[in-house]
Amino acid sequence: MSAASAKATANRSARIVAGRKAIGLAFAKARYQLQLSVAEVAERTGLTATQVEGFESGGRRQPVERFVRMCTALELDARDIIGIADRAMQAAVPTLD
Repeated sequence: MSAASAKATANRSARIVAGRKAIGLAFAKARYQLQLSVAEVAERTGLTATQVEGFESGGRRQPVERFVRMCTALELDARDIIGIADRAMQAAVPTLD
């Protein structure tokens, strides 16, 4: 792998992580504003508390179905959350494209 290719891969990874973290923060803020516990969100979504915490931490990729469940449970518009993630990804690192 060339240096430019390695840098592009690293930049892409950084953008993805930034997007996940932004989604997690948006979910955590919404949960806090609704005064819900992790357990209550888990009950509303049918997910485990660990899965809800995983989403809020932004640590790993989550299935779209879980994303939709979280948006519904937290009374969020998925388009708004995707916009937040997109802005975070764009701000994370400059693109090489």
